[in-house]
Amino acid sequence: MTPIPLGESRHSSSPNSSSSTLMSVSEIREKTASKTVSVADNDALVAGDDGQDHFNPPVPITTLDEGARGMRTVFPPVPLGGSMIPVDVEDEETGSPAGDGDVKLGGTDVEAGPSSPASEMDIFDRFTPRKKKIIVGIVSFCAFIAPICSSIFLPSIPQIAEQLHSSSSTIAYTVAIFIVVLGISPLIWSPLSGFYGRRFVYLISLPILVAASFGVARSQSVGVLIGTRVLQAIGGSCVLAVGAGSIGDIYKPTERGSAMGWYYSGALMGPTFAPVLGGLFSEYTRDTWRSAQYFIGAAGATAFLLVAFILPETAHPPLPHDRMKAAKGKRFVFYRFNPFTSLGLFRWMNVCAMSLSSAAVLLAIYTVLVPMSTLFKDRYHISNLAILGCLYLPSGLGNLLGARIAGPMADRTVKKYIKKRGYRRVEDRLRSAVPWGMFLLPASLITYGWLVHFGAGGIAAPLAVSVLPSMALMGVLTPQNTYLIDSMPTRSAEVIAVNNFLRYMFSAGASAWVLPMASRIGWGWTMTVSGFIVLASSGLVLATLKWGDQWRESANEKYHYEGTPADCRRPDGALSATEVIEKPGPGMPADKSTPLSNDSDHGEDEEVGHLPLSTNRRSQQVTATQRSVPRGTVSDIQMPPMHEVLSRTVSLSGASAHGGG
Repeated sequence: MTPIPLGESRHSSSPNSSSSTLMSVSEIREKTASKTVSVADNDALVAGDDGQDHFNPPVPITTLDEGARGMRTVFPPVPLGGSMIPVDVEDEETGSPAGDGDVKLGGTDVEAGPSSPASEMDIFDRFTPRKKKIIVGIVSFCAFIAPICSSIFLPSIPQIAEQLHSSSSTIAYTVAIFIVVLGISPLIWSPLSGFYGRRFVYLISLPILVAASFGVARSQSVGVLIGTRVLQAIGGSCVLAVGAGSIGDIYKPTERGSAMGWYYSGALMGPTFAPVLGGLFSEYTRDTWRSAQYFIGAAGATAFLLVAFILPETAHPPLPHDRMKAAKGKRFVFYRFNPFTSLGLFRWMNVCAMSLSSAAVLLAIYTVLVPMSTLFKDRYHISNLAILGCLYLPSGLGNLLGARIAGPMADRTVKKYIKKRGYRRVEDRLRSAVPWGMFLLPASLITYGWLVHFGAGGIAAPLAVSVLPSMALMGVLTPQNTYLIDSMPTRSAEVIAVNNFLRYMFSAGASAWVLPMASRIGWGWTMTVSGFIVLASSGLVLATLKWGDQWRESANEKYHYEGTPADCRRPDGALSATEVIEKPGPGMPADKSTPLSNDSDHGEDEEVGHLPLSTNRRSQQVTATQRSVPRGTVSDIQMPPMHEVLSRTVSLSGASAHGGG
């Protein structure tokens, strides 16, 4: 058994001794840095001066409980990656061991059951179903705000150009600039969320959005407008990447589809309803288009208050920032990183294929949404901006219907194939995307284009058909995004960030070229091209269905990624230990659990102890990564590498609980 640091050994002490030592927290930390013990069955394994291991019970330490009733007795804490974990706490009134309750991991509470050991799935049960719905609602509301910013200009472009003494084409390009920044910024927010936690980056990004929105409203020139719009995109982009990770943090893979459907319905309804809001504000308020920006600022402030007072931290403990704070003895540690490191995830063929597919699908939808106000204004001579905005309502209805159908449909598909196969294959979720992407979406795009081209059915026919592409969009994107999270659960925010990066690059391109292309070849052929792009992207889905698991396993082995979900491991040893992370079971030693990291740049002084953790005092063992840091060298502690921040794993009772990084 590998010993782990605990506290001072006192061979003459016993747990029933009436004497205890009054120590400050700083003294406890100094005392617990010298000896090594392993707690098991109320005994301590002490490394003696003779080089032999001796069993001796740990000594309770009485500390001042600031802000409480006086003094309390605790057993010496165990460091976990630089953070202190109370091994046991005695009840202040009865003096009996607090056998059940919460275990602190790096400053974050992990709820453990009173009788059964923690398992990998326990990490998803930290919140009640009602609390999970509240989290989804808040995150979806935040995700609704950022896309509003990108398309709320659409019905007001002529008005903005007139007030700022510019042209409509120049103002239209600000939409493309906004979308580009919206795609790049998550590459910064995602690693920060892995290091500091989801809630922290929400609280930083939303004030930027609020301030920038008021700046846009006060713009008096095109230059100021572009600058404030860039800041607005930076502040609003955070939830678009990190929000999906928040959903993945709290739901099991078999339950994740429905929640992701609601989340993406919020994110995708923004571009649909934003023109309605923009038209109403521009037509019926004194400040015209500027009122819409004040509305966005107010919505962002509301989101900030919801996050500050209601939203809990969802990232799986321990957070790297908590470990670094404890190791360096600081209240805050700055994290420096290369934001473009995340683009290395495109080396995974399945990630690249799904990102290209979802980008192609979103490109096709933008060819419908972006030119709609201009198209119908010219074709049907509609001058009222509020009416032009209302033309987007059928697409919003399609998003809602698609979200309600696609999520549960994907979850049912996963459960169906679990019963057939006996284990969960991540790629099975993509089966639910095939009928939407191969049939409904391309067919509806082509139909819409030719109805507009020939003017058949007046204004009603193309508006009625516009429900179908948005509905099919949700049918494709919901399982694809959930698949990306399922395939890389310990890098969920990062994989969504690179996915959004590619998506918004394609969407910005669609915003720029759809009108010139339609003016040259007509709406019928323009939408036919979009339909065939979507059809080709469905080939990537089929290829991932067939070879995705091979691509994943090959890349995981090549790039040393060990985040394979436990329930996706084939039973009966079908894969070797190098291809899959084995879950400890009957006959397998407890110390064969998943290591925290296989990073090649770990120093030789790093030790890894593999012991299950339980709140039962009779079997208290801890898995931890230890770095031997001599006193006086705290400043030399190295910041964790990017992949470690985004691939956080802590072993609980022999099972792996993945951080959502």
